[in-house]
Amino acid sequence: PLTGSAQGPFRVRAESARAPIRISADIEGRGIASNEATLNALMGPSPRVSLVGALSNGRFAIESGSVQMAGLRASMTGRIADSGAVSGRATGVLSRAIDVGGAVIEAAAFTADVAGTITRPVVDLRLSDGAVSTAGVSVRDLSGMANATFGEAIEGRFALAGDSDTGPFRASGRIEAGEGD
Repeated sequence: PLTGSAQGPFRVRAESARAPIRISADIEGRGIASNEATLNALMGPSPRVSLVGALSNGRFAIESGSVQMAGLRASMTGRIADSGAVSGRATGVLSRAIDVGGAVIEAAAFTADVAGTITRPVVDLRLSDGAVSTAGVSVRDLSGMANATFGEAIEGRFALAGDSDTGPFRASGRIEAGEGD
């Protein structure tokens, strides 16, 4: 859960009675906080979110957006079709080290493509320029991928590679989670 407030300008307009309703917003948080330390470090007290989207036939589609937080900068584009099909792309980079409890993610950049449907989206994530420290071991030049399908359950796979103080680092496996909520 988050506490705090947010404010900023937004605009709602339609070019004609039959045109989609266009919505844009530039919202900045004020005194945002969480009881989750990692989330606090990532967001900071004043995250900023900018979105541009359209409302048409009862569906809202985010066409582009960006997030500027204390520990993350990201942007995205995407569409949600009337059929429920989704497509999108996001890119981002950590702007400072983040302690995730037992490990510190020192650096990371990502790109992600989203496809599928609203009820069963598929995410293809690519990681690059990563660095992580845990249990006295540092892994640098970390890169990898993850592919996951979300729905009633979450399923997918991941692979990571990098260089550590003790030699090459490699990890791969399956992603599985129960109910998908």
